[in-house]
Amino acid sequence: MSVRLSMKVIRGIIALGRPGVSYAINHPMDREQMKKEGIFYKDVDDGIRALEWAAAVKLREQSKGNL
Repeated sequence: MSVRLSMKVIRGIIALGRPGVSYAINHPMDREQMKKEGIFYKDVDDGIRALEWAAAVKLREQSKGNL
């Protein structure tokens, strides 16, 4: 994954701020429970993408420090 900050990553960062999205990422929920909590699959997917981006940035920073 590239470390480029894209619009999808920005949407993911915003999605992580919504109530319940980070919980839904860490704890699997069924469709009914997500609907009851007002969590959308798109928000969860964007949040996961933002977390992967953050991990890629951190890895790149660490690899630069080792040179």
